[in-house]
Amino acid sequence: VLENSELKDAIDPRSKDFGNITKDGVTSARNLIGDENSNHGTPIAQIIAGRRNGVGMHGYAPEANILVLRIDDYNADTKTEKLNRSIEAIRYATEIDLKVINRSLGISMNAQAWQVAVAEFGKKGGLIVNSTGNDQAADPVEVSNVTDENRNAWLFVTATSPNLTGYDLAGYANKCGKLMDICVAAPGTNG
Repeated sequence: VLENSELKDAIDPRSKDFGNITKDGVTSARNLIGDENSNHGTPIAQIIAGRRNGVGMHGYAPEANILVLRIDDYNADTKTEKLNRSIEAIRYATEIDLKVINRSLGISMNAQAWQVAVAEFGKKGGLIVNSTGNDQAADPVEVSNVTDENRNAWLFVTATSPNLTGYDLAGYANKCGKLMDICVAAPGTNG
Protein backbone atom coordinates (compact mmCIF):
# COMPACT_ATOMS: atom_id res chain seq x y z
CA VAL A 1 0.00 0.00 0.00
CA LEU A 2 1.39 3.34 -1.05
CA GLU A 3 0.56 6.04 1.50
CA ASN A 4 -1.10 9.01 -0.17
CA SER A 5 -3.36 11.91 0.86
CA GLU A 6 -6.36 9.59 1.24
CA LEU A 7 -4.40 7.27 3.54
CA LYS A 8 -2.48 9.93 5.50
CA ASP A 9 -1.87 8.64 9.04
CA ALA A 10 -3.89 5.47 8.28
CA ILE A 11 -0.98 3.02 7.97
CA ASP A 12 -0.19 1.06 11.15
CA PRO A 13 3.52 1.13 12.06
CA ARG A 14 3.45 -2.66 12.59
CA SER A 15 3.02 -3.06 8.82
CA LYS A 16 5.51 -5.42 7.27
CA ASP A 17 6.92 -6.37 3.87
CA PHE A 18 7.57 -10.11 3.65
CA GLY A 19 8.73 -9.98 0.03
CA ASN A 20 11.94 -9.76 -1.92
CA ILE A 21 13.02 -7.82 -4.97
CA THR A 22 15.29 -9.16 -7.69
CA LYS A 23 17.25 -6.56 -9.64
CA ASP A 24 20.20 -7.19 -11.95
CA GLY A 25 20.01 -10.85 -10.97
CA VAL A 26 20.43 -10.13 -7.24
CA THR A 27 17.60 -10.94 -4.79
CA SER A 28 17.29 -9.05 -1.53
CA ALA A 29 14.67 -8.21 1.09
CA ARG A 30 12.58 -5.24 -0.08
CA ASN A 31 11.36 -3.74 3.26
CA LEU A 32 8.92 -1.36 1.56
CA ILE A 33 5.19 -1.61 2.23
CA GLY A 34 4.23 0.41 -0.84
CA ASP A 35 5.65 1.54 -4.16
CA GLU A 36 4.61 2.07 -7.79
CA ASN A 37 3.79 -1.65 -8.04
CA SER A 38 1.15 -1.38 -5.29
CA ASN A 39 -1.62 -1.04 -7.85
CA HIS A 40 -4.15 -3.31 -6.11
CA GLY A 41 -3.52 -2.98 -2.38
CA THR A 42 -3.56 0.81 -2.41
CA PRO A 43 -7.03 1.19 -4.01
CA ILE A 44 -8.44 -1.50 -1.71
CA ALA A 45 -6.97 0.27 1.35
CA GLN A 46 -8.51 3.55 0.15
CA ILE A 47 -11.93 1.92 -0.20
CA ILE A 48 -11.63 0.61 3.36
CA ALA A 49 -9.95 3.46 5.24
CA GLY A 50 -9.62 6.49 2.96
CA ARG A 51 -9.70 9.53 5.25
CA ARG A 52 -12.64 11.93 5.27
CA ASN A 53 -10.40 14.94 4.66
CA GLY A 54 -11.95 16.69 1.66
CA VAL A 55 -9.44 15.13 -0.75
CA GLY A 56 -10.63 12.58 -3.30
CA MET A 57 -12.91 9.90 -1.89
CA HIS A 58 -13.32 8.59 1.63
CA GLY A 59 -13.54 4.97 2.66
CA TYR A 60 -16.22 2.93 4.34
CA ALA A 61 -14.30 3.19 7.64
CA PRO A 62 -12.44 6.53 7.40
CA GLU A 63 -11.24 6.37 11.01
CA ALA A 64 -9.78 2.86 10.66
CA ASN A 65 -6.12 2.03 10.43
CA ILE A 66 -4.64 -0.33 7.87
CA LEU A 67 -1.91 -2.79 8.76
CA VAL A 68 -0.16 -3.69 5.51
CA LEU A 69 1.12 -7.25 5.07
CA ARG A 70 2.88 -7.18 1.70
CA ILE A 71 3.35 -10.70 0.31
CA ASP A 72 4.76 -10.33 -3.19
CA ASP A 73 8.21 -11.11 -4.52
CA TYR A 74 8.99 -8.79 -7.45
CA ASN A 75 11.48 -9.39 -10.22
CA ALA A 76 12.44 -6.00 -11.70
CA ASP A 77 14.44 -7.71 -14.45
CA THR A 78 11.44 -9.62 -15.85
CA LYS A 79 8.71 -7.26 -14.48
CA THR A 80 6.92 -10.21 -12.85
CA GLU A 81 5.63 -10.84 -9.37
CA LYS A 82 4.79 -13.93 -7.37
CA LEU A 83 2.48 -13.85 -4.38
CA ASN A 84 4.33 -16.40 -2.23
CA ARG A 85 4.34 -14.98 1.28
CA SER A 86 0.79 -15.50 2.58
CA ILE A 87 1.84 -18.09 5.18
CA GLU A 88 4.47 -15.80 6.70
CA ALA A 89 1.99 -12.90 6.73
CA ILE A 90 -0.83 -14.83 8.43
CA ARG A 91 1.55 -16.21 11.06
CA TYR A 92 2.64 -12.64 11.81
CA ALA A 93 -1.01 -11.53 11.95
CA THR A 94 -1.72 -14.35 14.42
CA GLU A 95 1.31 -13.42 16.52
CA ILE A 96 0.28 -9.75 16.85
CA ASP A 97 -3.39 -10.70 17.43
CA LEU A 98 -4.77 -9.03 14.29
CA LYS A 99 -8.48 -9.77 13.95
CA VAL A 100 -9.33 -9.11 10.28
CA ILE A 101 -7.31 -9.66 7.12
CA ASN A 102 -8.56 -8.39 3.78
CA ARG A 103 -7.04 -10.74 1.23
CA SER A 104 -8.23 -9.49 -2.13
CA LEU A 105 -6.54 -12.33 -3.92
CA GLY A 106 -8.09 -14.95 -6.10
CA ILE A 107 -5.21 -17.39 -5.78
CA SER A 108 -5.06 -20.72 -4.03
CA MET A 109 -2.09 -21.87 -2.01
CA ASN A 110 -3.12 -25.56 -2.02
CA ALA A 111 -0.76 -26.21 0.86
CA GLN A 112 -1.33 -27.97 4.14
CA ALA A 113 0.84 -25.33 5.85
CA TRP A 114 -1.55 -22.63 4.60
CA GLN A 115 -4.58 -24.54 5.90
CA VAL A 116 -2.95 -24.95 9.33
CA ALA A 117 -1.91 -21.26 9.46
CA VAL A 118 -5.49 -20.20 8.68
CA ALA A 119 -6.80 -22.54 11.40
CA GLU A 120 -4.41 -21.02 13.96
CA PHE A 121 -5.50 -17.51 12.93
CA GLY A 122 -9.14 -18.56 13.35
CA LYS A 123 -8.50 -20.05 16.81
CA LYS A 124 -7.41 -16.60 17.97
CA GLY A 125 -10.62 -15.04 16.63
CA GLY A 126 -9.19 -13.96 13.28
CA LEU A 127 -11.22 -13.62 10.08
CA ILE A 128 -9.92 -13.58 6.49
CA VAL A 129 -12.15 -11.65 4.11
CA ASN A 130 -11.11 -13.17 0.78
CA SER A 131 -12.09 -12.65 -2.85
CA THR A 132 -13.85 -15.57 -4.48
CA GLY A 133 -11.67 -15.01 -7.55
CA ASN A 134 -12.10 -13.71 -11.06
CA ASP A 135 -12.26 -16.89 -13.14
CA GLN A 136 -16.04 -17.27 -13.64
CA ALA A 137 -15.78 -20.50 -11.64
CA ALA A 138 -18.56 -22.23 -9.73
CA ASP A 139 -16.69 -21.99 -6.40
CA PRO A 140 -14.23 -19.63 -4.70
CA VAL A 141 -10.68 -20.34 -5.81
CA GLU A 142 -9.69 -21.21 -2.22
CA VAL A 143 -12.43 -23.86 -1.86
CA SER A 144 -9.87 -26.67 -1.47
CA ASN A 145 -8.24 -24.87 1.49
CA VAL A 146 -11.38 -24.51 3.58
CA THR A 147 -11.33 -27.32 6.13
CA ASP A 148 -13.41 -28.18 9.17
CA GLU A 149 -10.54 -26.85 11.30
CA ASN A 150 -10.32 -23.43 9.62
CA ARG A 151 -13.83 -22.77 8.25
CA ASN A 152 -14.61 -20.23 10.99
CA ALA A 153 -11.70 -18.05 9.78
CA TRP A 154 -13.08 -17.43 6.26
CA LEU A 155 -15.55 -14.99 4.72
CA PHE A 156 -15.63 -14.93 0.91
CA VAL A 157 -16.83 -11.99 -1.18
CA THR A 158 -18.01 -12.24 -4.76
CA ALA A 159 -18.53 -9.26 -7.06
CA THR A 160 -21.71 -7.81 -8.47
CA SER A 161 -22.31 -5.28 -11.23
CA PRO A 162 -25.36 -3.07 -11.70
CA ASN A 163 -28.07 -3.59 -14.27
CA LEU A 164 -31.16 -1.45 -14.95
CA THR A 165 -33.10 -2.72 -11.92
CA GLY A 166 -30.52 -4.08 -9.49
CA TYR A 167 -27.34 -6.14 -9.48
CA ASP A 168 -26.12 -9.29 -11.16
CA LEU A 169 -23.07 -11.40 -10.47
CA ALA A 170 -20.18 -9.71 -12.28
CA GLY A 171 -19.27 -11.55 -15.47
CA TYR A 172 -15.73 -12.24 -14.27
CA ALA A 173 -16.59 -13.26 -10.69
CA ASN A 174 -16.41 -16.72 -9.18
CA LYS A 175 -19.65 -17.82 -7.55
CA CYS A 176 -20.02 -18.68 -3.86
CA GLY A 177 -20.87 -22.29 -4.76
CA LYS A 178 -19.94 -24.87 -2.10
CA LEU A 179 -19.06 -22.08 0.34
CA MET A 180 -22.32 -20.12 0.06
CA ASP A 181 -22.81 -20.22 3.84
CA ILE A 182 -19.60 -18.20 4.36
CA CYS A 183 -19.89 -15.93 1.32
CA VAL A 184 -21.44 -12.53 0.57
CA ALA A 185 -21.76 -10.34 -2.53
CA ALA A 186 -20.62 -6.73 -2.87
CA PRO A 187 -20.30 -4.22 -5.73
CA GLY A 188 -17.33 -5.10 -7.89
CA THR A 189 -17.95 -2.65 -10.72
CA ASN A 190 -19.78 0.64 -10.83
CA GLY A 191 -21.25 0.17 -14.27
